[in-house]
Amino acid sequence: MGIPTSRKKDFWSVTAVSGIATDRWYTGKDLTTFNYKRQMDTVTKKSLATKRPEEERIKIPDGIVPPIISVECWEATQEALQRNKQFSARNNSHPKGVGILRCGLAKCGICGYTMQVLHLYRS
Repeated sequence: MGIPTSRKKDFWSVTAVSGIATDRWYTGKDLTTFNYKRQMDTVTKKSLATKRPEEERIKIPDGIVPPIISVECWEATQEALQRNKQFSARNNSHPKGVGILRCGLAKCGICGYTMQVLHLYRS
């Protein structure tokens, strides 16, 4: 049945898989800690987390966190996630009638250029 979750379930939630796929910690390489710092907002009096500059972060030596996925696999996953996001129907302002043309996958058989759709708006 595969690897059970920490709560002994047979299935993994989308959120858990997404967190693993996007978190560099699982590669065990080039890790930093203290990536955020807390500051008090003077106007609202609330604590805000802001991202630290790269030079303020503390580098963790390689090998401290055991890798469960290779760096190459993680990077390939990041590229696939970017492609999926780019070609997603929710990022398409014209979802009907253009099919494969909307994501730049159709090429001209003669010149090899990417085919495009031109939407004319009439007001």
